[in-house]
Amino acid sequence: MKEHKKETLKYYEANAAAFVEGTVNSDMSHIYERFEAMLPEGAKVLDLGCGSGRDAKHFIEKGYKVEAVDGSQKLCDFASEYIGQEVKCMLFEDINYDDEFDGIWACASLLHVNKEELPGIIQKVYDAIKLGGILFTCFKYGNHEYTKDGRFFNNYDEESVCEIIGPETGFEVIDIFISGDVREDRKDERWVNIVAQKIIRYERVHIKDGI
Repeated sequence: MKEHKKETLKYYEANAAAFVEGTVNSDMSHIYERFEAMLPEGAKVLDLGCGSGRDAKHFIEKGYKVEAVDGSQKLCDFASEYIGQEVKCMLFEDINYDDEFDGIWACASLLHVNKEELPGIIQKVYDAIKLGGILFTCFKYGNHEYTKDGRFFNNYDEESVCEIIGPETGFEVIDIFISGDVREDRKDERWVNIVAQKIIRYERVHIKDGI
């Protein structure tokens, strides 16, 4: 495992209680609405990097079939109790689903994947979603990588996020928008949010000269 992953997971293991306290009651309703508007009734949803279980709990209460995973065992333990079902402890690179979900919710989770590894993770996400299924993910706004308090972050803006989630990676962007942080003490932070639909991947064709 690369060092930035180890340190990020180490942070969540050491600060799980504080992280849960700071996020579990945040109001995400304005973003849920954009994602849910695209889902069929009774959809099967993967909460990828579920943290406290806040969002998984919401989707369960809305009648969706939910599977939740996270890389931190301590967060999985809390979330399992909070949502009333098992949360699997696994890293992004370990997910191995095939056309299983109507939607994948990856809220503030893929931002911990570096630019080198993110295309491979997006491929796994693509494989896991049914054709026509919906992906939601978000990143802190910017265009750089950095580490803060041991956690690694990979930031994107409207243009750069569409380079990793777009036709060549098998998604049509339905909605992209900027929002403030929902946590009261971080109102000045901005996020780029993207809602995209799985399509048949566009393959670039190279045509030989003269043909």
